[in-house]
Amino acid sequence: MLSSIHNFLIKIFKVYLSTLKNFIPYIMTFFLLFVFVFFAQFSSILFFTLIPGTFTKTFLYFFGLLLVSFFSFMMSIAFIRMVNSHYMTKTVLGFFSNLKDSFFLSIKNLVALLLLGIPAILVYIVYFVGSMGYLSVRAIILLYLGVIFIGILFVFWLSFVLVAIAIENQKGLNAFKSSIVVVKGRVWSVFLRLFIPSLLFYILFLVYNEIFFKLFAQNIIYTILVLLFALFVIPFGAIVPTILYLELKQPSSK
Repeated sequence: MLSSIHNFLIKIFKVYLSTLKNFIPYIMTFFLLFVFVFFAQFSSILFFTLIPGTFTKTFLYFFGLLLVSFFSFMMSIAFIRMVNSHYMTKTVLGFFSNLKDSFFLSIKNLVALLLLGIPAILVYIVYFVGSMGYLSVRAIILLYLGVIFIGILFVFWLSFVLVAIAIENQKGLNAFKSSIVVVKGRVWSVFLRLFIPSLLFYILFLVYNEIFFKLFAQNIIYTILVLLFALFVIPFGAIVPTILYLELKQPSSK
């Protein structure tokens, strides 16, 4: 049965605080990914200078995007599995064993990763078409608005696809179906429980950012502090949908 919004917020914060120390290895892994992406962006000019051929550059660029997307997909599954284990059985999954199992789950669900990436793929297509000058500005704006609408539908109705994959070992379209089924008929309840935590963290970030921006301006300390905030907020991206999905799956969750 669904908790009240107030109790739901208390519950996710309790889960976060009780599992924070177990999230540290995962947060550090994400940090290494951020560092890699950061240096990859700064070395992009050298990369495109040294590697000849437009096709080769394009292939390597998209291969890098796919690699980062797969890694994020795998880590999200690992986060959800850990949250579920703690919430349901009060046990802690081993870091490396969890990563191994999450890796194989991700391999089995590459189709789901591709389908979830449709909005991003559409953005690249619209950007490419717009940069080539094939369409008018008005048409490009309308296409972007369409992509944004599709993205919102994906984020809302398919919020639980990864959860279904991670904790129920569902594959492909079955995970998409499970996500749609638990949302159907409870649209407003799901929306509020997904939106309010996001809004609270956005407000918290604005306050956090304003304080440290005034203290350190835009130097390296400010950048590190913002990065730390982002890293420690990441677990909520797994905790909120996981706890909500488990409540929605209980009988009489109307």
